[in-house]
Amino acid sequence: MRTLAQTILAALYADETEEVFLLLATVSLADATVALRVVNNPEDITSNSNVFTASNFELVLPSYSDSDTGAATILLENIGQTLIASIRSESDPMTVSIDLIVASDPDTALAGPWNFTIRKVSYNLTSIRADLEHDSYLDEPYPVGDFTPNTTPGLFKAVASLPV
Repeated sequence: MRTLAQTILAALYADETEEVFLLLATVSLADATVALRVVNNPEDITSNSNVFTASNFELVLPSYSDSDTGAATILLENIGQTLIASIRSESDPMTVSIDLIVASDPDTALAGPWNFTIRKVSYNLTSIRADLEHDSYLDEPYPVGDFTPNTTPGLFKAVASLPV
C-alpha cells in the first residue's frame, strides 16, 4: 500500500484545495527512445530532470469489470509532426507510461507508473487517439512447457504399460 503525505491526504479529502493533481505521459518508441513527454497542464513541468510539455490530453482508464480486457485510451493534442512521423515509421509497438503527481512536488509520483502498449493509433489534424493495453498474459501458453516423452518420460512410461 502506498503511503501518502498528510498534506496530500488533506488535499484529497478537502472539499476545495489549492493542490493541483497532474498526469505525466511518456510515449516511448520500441527501442526505448522517448518520442514525447506531456503533462495535462497549461505550463511545462520538470519532473525528475525530465521536461514535460504542456498539453491538453485525456486518459480514459480501463473499467473494472470481469469481462473487460483492461484497454485504456489516450487522446493527445497533435502538437507537431514529430510524433506522427514516429508513429508512421514504427513497425514495433510503442509504449506509454502514465504517472500521477502533484504540482507542488513533481518529482514524487503519487501513483503509477501505469505502463501500456499502444495497439491502435488514429490521428487527424488536431488530435491523436491511441488505444492502450496492458501486457496480455492471456495469449501466453499455459503451462509453459510441453509434456513430451523427452521432457517428461515418466508420464509416458505409465501410459505405455497400461493394458489395452
